[in-house]
Amino acid sequence: MKTEENLSSLKTKLFDLHAVYGARFIEFAGYLVPLAYSSGTIKETISCRDSASIFDVSHMGQIGLMGESAALELDKLVPTDISSLGINKSSYTVFLNNDAGIVDDLIVTKKNKSLFLVVNASQKTKILHMLKDQLSSKISIKNFEDNSLVSLQGPRSSEVLKSLFSNINELKFMNGFESHFDESPVYVSRTGYTGEDGFEVSIPNKSVEKFFDYLIDNSLTNLAGFGARDVLRIEAGLCLYGQDINNSISPVEAGLSWLINKKKLQDLSFIGSEKLKSQYELSPKMHRIGIELDSKVIARNGAKIYNVSDEKIGFITSGCFSPNISKSICMGYVSKLGLSDNKNVFVEVRGKSYEGKLVKMPFISHKYNK
Repeated sequence: MKTEENLSSLKTKLFDLHAVYGARFIEFAGYLVPLAYSSGTIKETISCRDSASIFDVSHMGQIGLMGESAALELDKLVPTDISSLGINKSSYTVFLNNDAGIVDDLIVTKKNKSLFLVVNASQKTKILHMLKDQLSSKISIKNFEDNSLVSLQGPRSSEVLKSLFSNINELKFMNGFESHFDESPVYVSRTGYTGEDGFEVSIPNKSVEKFFDYLIDNSLTNLAGFGARDVLRIEAGLCLYGQDINNSISPVEAGLSWLINKKKLQDLSFIGSEKLKSQYELSPKMHRIGIELDSKVIARNGAKIYNVSDEKIGFITSGCFSPNISKSICMGYVSKLGLSDNKNVFVEVRGKSYEGKLVKMPFISHKYNK
């Protein structure tokens, strides 16, 4: 993330409201987005675990694929079984290149005779071009540029939305429904990227300010920026595209094997499946791990990981100090060959070595409403 403001950067429809509420902005994926508000990142992070936090994630790409064969055609591009999804059900998946590297991670939702994709802001132009190249003329592709995306995350988020959507409590994790707000069509899904129970609402730009104000006026909610969002997703052990996963890292290396449909893998029916099958069967040379450090120092992207024999065995991709567990945590990649039995490691930060231990992720248990 760039910390300086760039006047040529893109802005979401809610930019002016963020400024009114005291947001400090950074540049992320070409957009000016709120890093934090006056309450600060620590309070915003804790609020999400204790009550409910509001995030503007309208920088994300929202893409529709219309056509009866949309699921069958998308199945050729991802390792997950999209055709078997029920109506209004969502799935986390990835686009791969021929070497099984991750081109993007995304959420796919099946609707009646269509699919709805939420992709990363940094990749959405590339993904739109890829879809146009790979899908047949039977599929109509729509870029929902006139829609915003608002995320409400935390254990009390359903209480906040109950007065707007009476059936909100019936919704389970990775499910959604169509509804209305301010006479505008909206799509509500029980999804998010914090490890907490929560919702994401796709809403037309013309109504999003009114919706945002409604959320802010509720005493249970707190505005949260990208600083808090980053801490929360690290605590939840979730990957950030371009940092923890990229086009040279496979789902197997990233610890995302659970999203691979075994039959599709055996049939080699999607892009990158041949290389992925080889990795899956032979085991990858490196894999994603979590580390808790004994010090409060923050290990950033690129920090080196060493074993007890002082051999370099890997690198850090994301790190933060977690205010919710009062520990410095990080994730990265290590070679299995360099690990010792006791799981102790050392991380180099600004030329100094800090001891830590490998731990199972997530650092904080997921609380999805399943």
